[in-house]
Amino acid sequence: MKKFPVISVNGNDYLAEVYYDDYMMIGKVLVVHLFVEVENKFLWKTKTKLVKVYNSYFEKDDSEYHDVVLAVKNSVSTYEHKSQKAIEQKIYHENLVKRSEREFVQWDGKC
Repeated sequence: MKKFPVISVNGNDYLAEVYYDDYMMIGKVLVVHLFVEVENKFLWKTKTKLVKVYNSYFEKDDSEYHDVVLAVKNSVSTYEHKSQKAIEQKIYHENLVKRSEREFVQWDGKC
């Protein structure tokens, strides 16, 4: 099953592809693929890029096994949370580099 758009709390659009897969030893597994649209600068077209794969094994008696909406919501929120953490870490690192460069320029060279 496919659903577009899946709109996150932050307002981002995702394409969600959901299906059940059978594994011999495990049983049924719910698989969620999240895609985002990416612009191709050379061909002036948009294409989809896979950003998250969510696999979940549920017992057949488990109510979450049948709640596909909950699985998609959880995968979107975990993806955005991890993305936000990565952005914050990148900004923190860039600020550290800028600060150390500034300190190096201001350093008088004495040991």
